[in-house]
Amino acid sequence: MRQVQASEALRLVEAGHRVVDVREPWEWDAGHVAGATHIPLADLPARLEAELPDREAPVLLYCRTGSRSERAAQLLAARGYTGVVNLADRIERWQALGGEWEAGPQPLSAEQRRCYGRQLLMPEIGAEGQRKLLDARS
Repeated sequence: MRQVQASEALRLVEAGHRVVDVREPWEWDAGHVAGATHIPLADLPARLEAELPDREAPVLLYCRTGSRSERAAQLLAARGYTGVVNLADRIERWQALGGEWEAGPQPLSAEQRRCYGRQLLMPEIGAEGQRKLLDARS
């Protein structure tokens, strides 16, 4: 498995590597590499075949610090994936070097979480749905 720093990862993305974010959903929602596919580390084994069917395709894995993505890269390598690269750098370095970044939705304030607490607990609405409702009123 190949390990790279953020500067080389930027070049790999320009060369066509598919980017996979293995962080938790709340981390993804806070912001992520533009165009990345989100597959949390815990979901990776079950979603490999559907999300990454080509075992030879170039894939760049990342998380916040490189440790979870390293575990993901080891899993992929053990399952026969050959084009796997791990971003063994802090994701903040990616951003500092000008890597494309998509900001997540504006989080709810403490007051909004308190006010809409029941809706947030409902799977049909949740934080994302409540944010959409609030944005629609603006």
